[in-house]
Amino acid sequence: MAIKFDLIGLINFFDDGKGKLLLLPDGTNPPGPGDIPKHFAGIFVLARQVLTHAQWPDADDDADLKTMGVLHLPITQSCTISISGMNKGVVSSAEHDRLVPALKKIDRDFNIVPEKAETIAKIPIHQGTLKAFRFGKNSVVSQLTMSMPLPDPKNMDAGLMTIQATATDGSTKKVIIGDGAEIVIANISKLGTAAGAVERPEDSHFRIYAKLDVERRADGLFEPDADPSLQQLPSAHPYLSLLRERAGEFPSPGCSVTG
Repeated sequence: MAIKFDLIGLINFFDDGKGKLLLLPDGTNPPGPGDIPKHFAGIFVLARQVLTHAQWPDADDDADLKTMGVLHLPITQSCTISISGMNKGVVSSAEHDRLVPALKKIDRDFNIVPEKAETIAKIPIHQGTLKAFRFGKNSVVSQLTMSMPLPDPKNMDAGLMTIQATATDGSTKKVIIGDGAEIVIANISKLGTAAGAVERPEDSHFRIYAKLDVERRADGLFEPDADPSLQQLPSAHPYLSLLRERAGEFPSPGCSVTG
């Protein structure tokens, strides 16, 4: 049984030598001097596939999501997110890495040290296949496909997935998901606050990636062009459908994932 993660918005795929460490820059306080809206990270999953999320309250931010049966689990504290089944294996990502914009190519002086990065979330992944796609007009997004154990009546945990967030203060919250799912992890501005391409470089959402640089440098971060060979993301997830339907909600290409 396979499970898919759609990775949308400002997410860097840092190669940690064992797999990938996803770094989500903290966009709740965007760098100046431009006019960049706040960005928020969250997990979006179909409510019917969630067995329990008692420790992780859902957000009450968009009635359309609830109508669509989508559960929004906000990431509100700097944390490390662990996903069951991710602690061993191999990440296949060669083609993905070639097609995703690389921060070091955009700014050769860009330097990421994960321990010093200002993130809202770090997510280690050590299993699955990564592929890059286009979303909307020109934003680059990723999709991770990983295998899940088949349900086993002798093992109640088999076939289930636990996603746990451990904050820097040691507090935890988790959600348990079953029945093979497609999950969205996003780090974008709120619905209603984005409006297409920016006219001034200092207003680019892409500059939030400066939070990952050891010196918090933003001047060399110019919006990349998506590789013309990228295909549209093959997903019918209701949350992504909502983004597509609301014109201008997903900036292009300021909210692209990076390597």
